Amino acid sequence: MSHVQEFFRIPPGERDHIPAFRIALGVAIPLLVLLGIDRLDLAVYAAFGAFTGIYARFESPRSRTRRQSIAALVLVICVGVGALLGAVGASIWVLIVVTSLVSGAGVAVALRFRLKPGGSIFFIFATGAVGSIPDGASVPGRHGDRGRLGAGEHRIGSVRPFRR
Repeated sequence: MSHVQEFFRIPPGERDHIPAFRIALGVAIPLLVLLGIDRLDLAVYAAFGAFTGIYARFESPRSRTRRQSIAALVLVICVGVGALLGAVGASIWVLIVVTSLVSGAGVAVALRFRLKPGGSIFFIFATGAVGSIPDGASVPGRHGDRGRLGAGEHRIGSVRPFRR
């Protein structure tokens, strides 16, 4: 096989399709509901809540529930911080500094609770994206609730009964 062919070769995945399908449903269902009720203005908040499903892909249901709950809590806090920054009209420099602090805290949480994927990319994304929405939050606390609803919906959809 030539170097060019090797570069474009995609080997078969190792059970990646199972969590990918679960994650895709966890993102699609809340977005389709919002589309159905004509509230696409809330899509960014529902998407961040649904990102909870990305964590703990190959773990047991019990471990996945614990880790996804931790990730959901951190994502809700990040969305809330971002909504507060957007509501007060924080400057871009304040947003950058706060998002940088969130990055450090997110890495510490990810390391402490062994969240996979590691790092704080989704926490940074949640804070920065929501914080950059000008006046995106008329009531900042409500955006955290919206993200929590998406995270809770995903948690309900991914919990399976234990089989003995």
